[in-house]
Order: sequence, then C-alpha cells, then structure tokens
Amino acid sequence: MTQYTRYQLEKIANITKAEEILNDFRELKVLGQNVKLDASQVERIDTSVLQLIVSLKKSLKEQELELEIENANQVVTNAACICGLNKVLSIN
Repeated sequence: MTQYTRYQLEKIANITKAEEILNDFRELKVLGQNVKLDASQVERIDTSVLQLIVSLKKSLKEQELELEIENANQVVTNAACICGLNKVLSIN
C-alpha cells in the first residue's frame, strides 16, 4: 500500500506565505513519502506558490515519489491554466 503524507494549502497561498510553504515543502521532501496536496480551501494563489508546487513535484519525482493535487477548486485551476502549468501539475 502506497503511503501518502497530506498537506492542506491555506485560503491564501501567495508570496506572503511562500517562505512558510517552502519550509513545509522541505519537510515533506525529507519524509520520503508521496504527497497529497489538498487545494480545496484556496481562495487566492499566485505564481510564487505555483512555482513551489512544481518544484516539490520535481523533487519528489527525482526520489521516485509522487505529488497528487486533490480538490483543486476553480481558483487553483484557473491560476494553473493561466500560467500554463495545468498539464505539469495534472490539474484539469
């Protein structure tokens, strides 16, 4: 059975929270488990946080682990599409 660590993105996921999110993501990489990122509560997200998510996905892939974004709401989906990251992040 595949083990996942869950991470909940907060309502505001922008540059003001980027350092905190980066530190959280660093801890997630150390755990050596797949990550499920819950984006259901996000009301605001910007490119700085999308970059962090892409970076986490890449780092996990290098460890043969996965990042799965769950419950991507319209805010997250629109931001990813505008930045051209919807395919990279597997967000429809």
